[in-house]
Amino acid sequence: MDDRSRMEADSFSIPESSWRDVGPDPHPALARLNLAIGLALSEIEQAFPDVRESPAVSAPLGAGAPSPAELALQMHEVAGEILSRVAGDEQNLRQVIGTLRTALAVCWDLYSVRESERTTVSEHMQNLKGRIEDFERELRALRRASTRGDAPGGSVEGR
Repeated sequence: MDDRSRMEADSFSIPESSWRDVGPDPHPALARLNLAIGLALSEIEQAFPDVRESPAVSAPLGAGAPSPAELALQMHEVAGEILSRVAGDEQNLRQVIGTLRTALAVCWDLYSVRESERTTVSEHMQNLKGRIEDFERELRALRRASTRGDAPGGSVEGR
């Protein structure tokens, strides 16, 4: 695997996590979410009585609670599915708008109007690619340090 593929894989993976790492702070929000999900399930069951007769969903024996990262990804997937059902026709447009707004903000952060007159698009793209690769290398180093139990090193501040 070349260096670039390894960096991209690192940026799309999640680290190991435990609830002890997270601490008690998310408990109230998770409790509210648990209540909201219970109410939503009740409303779905009233609207579609057949869902009550479907096989019960259960975790494998001894599976325990999902890790914080696993739970967050599951919630993200369910939220995406629900949003696609209630605003699916808008989803692609919202993603494009968000991506373009991010790109515009990055351009303004990297170059002022005056600098943009002296910098070519190609130079701008190379600079941006270099910054992304720097952050990906920092992410890999942070992951290596956290698996060894070292203190996290590096910072994104000042870039």
